[in-house]
Amino acid sequence: MVIFLQQYSMSSEPHNLISVINLTDLAIKRIIRMAKKITPFTTMCQADQIALLKGGCTELMILRSVINYDPDKNSWRVSTIYF
Repeated sequence: MVIFLQQYSMSSEPHNLISVINLTDLAIKRIIRMAKKITPFTTMCQADQIALLKGGCTELMILRSVINYDPDKNSWRVSTIYF
């Protein structure tokens, strides 16, 4: 497994819409996997789980992206994994 870091600048266009959608899809799947490991979350009814995920996914993705933001370059480092 090789991980490459790419720079996505705020001033440049994303490579394409599909790339952004795929990155978002991957992030949401990771959030769901993480949530399923939290016992109080798994003991809730499915409707409550869905409501929490819908209400918090965007905020969690924003918080997670902060560690990859480079203010000097005004861009995010995004890891791309190749198998």
